[in-house]
Amino acid sequence: MFVTARAIVDRLSEQVSGGDARFEELHGAPALAILYEVQAALMAAMESDLSYVVLWEQFLLTPHEVDEALVGVIQALAAADPGLAKWLDEALARYRQAGGG
Repeated sequence: MFVTARAIVDRLSEQVSGGDARFEELHGAPALAILYEVQAALMAAMESDLSYVVLWEQFLLTPHEVDEALVGVIQALAAADPGLAKWLDEALARYRQAGGG
């Protein structure tokens, strides 16, 4: 799951840092739409723990400063919820098929 978590955080960091328009220009609208699905799933999974919510908010402000912590959180959430882990793997595969690389 580390590879999936790292890839997701890398894409999220790129999107947060460069903005939606730049991300869409580089990767396409379908890839951006899938990334939004991933964001929604992660936010839903993190909402039960205030420290995760705070980390997410910090990530939105300074993604490269807390990206490693977010990778760890995603790994922990996926380990605790195999359904989420499977969904994230499938979402990343769909993202790649959509041209997201």
